[in-house]
Amino acid sequence: MTPWVINSPSQFRPGGPPALTSAQYAADYNETKSMGNILSTTRTDAQTLACQFWAAATATYLWNHVAVSLGAQRQTTLSENARLVALLNVAMADAAIAC
Repeated sequence: MTPWVINSPSQFRPGGPPALTSAQYAADYNETKSMGNILSTTRTDAQTLACQFWAAATATYLWNHVAVSLGAQRQTTLSENARLVALLNVAMADAAIAC
């Protein structure tokens, strides 16, 4: 589609990610790994609380919680639960793509 005011649809697109072998990629990866660790010592309590708040407000959190609860009621195995959650998340991804 031709834009009304900007020069092109890609005018404000960010650049691509850093190369996999770059120092920037390694630093970003290590920061993500450290901050995302459930027992992270680099993440503040406020950051942890904010992540929990925003994650709990998603459809994925809700439906994954429902699926795990149903699995617990039916005494399914870890493998069966993993399959159920994987199938559920693929279905939710397809629904988001379709919308």
